[in-house]
Amino acid sequence: MGFVRVASLDEVKKDGRKLIVVNNEKIVLFFLEGNVYAINAVCPHKGGPLEEGYISDEELVCPWHAFMYNIKTGECLNHPGFSVRTYNTKVEDEKVFIKLG
Repeated sequence: MGFVRVASLDEVKKDGRKLIVVNNEKIVLFFLEGNVYAINAVCPHKGGPLEEGYISDEELVCPWHAFMYNIKTGECLNHPGFSVRTYNTKVEDEKVFIKLG
């Protein structure tokens, strides 16, 4: 599967993040350092809503149990083995696309 349009750039920039659902999968988009990043929005620990997490620099903290994820890589910083899936993104003509599959 290729790239799919999921949002406008303004929608992501507005709050710095945007929750989307693609093929029944919750994904959260982040606007960080001028780029858009996309990760799975469900914490693999206990299913916490990562779109509601606290952001510090490029770290995202799950609101349920404080698992910390790198927004760019999906790596869990304080509990190895609980990384989240990341998605390739691109922006064209102020539209955000993610690569599925």
